[in-house]
Amino acid sequence: ESKRRRKLEKLESEIAVAEEKLEQLKVQLSAPENATDYTKLQEIQNCIDEEEEKLLLLMEEWENYA
Repeated sequence: ESKRRRKLEKLESEIAVAEEKLEQLKVQLSAPENATDYTKLQEIQNCIDEEEEKLLLLMEEWENYA
């Protein structure tokens, strides 16, 4: 039970970090200074896609432990 609880807490922390990173990336995506830089926008979107996939996997793992 203690090991399970620690794993859940670790996953919750990782989920929070991923959500924060995702939010920061979305802010960058909508930043006016990036609006005309297609390469930068594509790079940011790729990071968003990767972070969303990571977040989904973390949430699935969390559900398995919860």
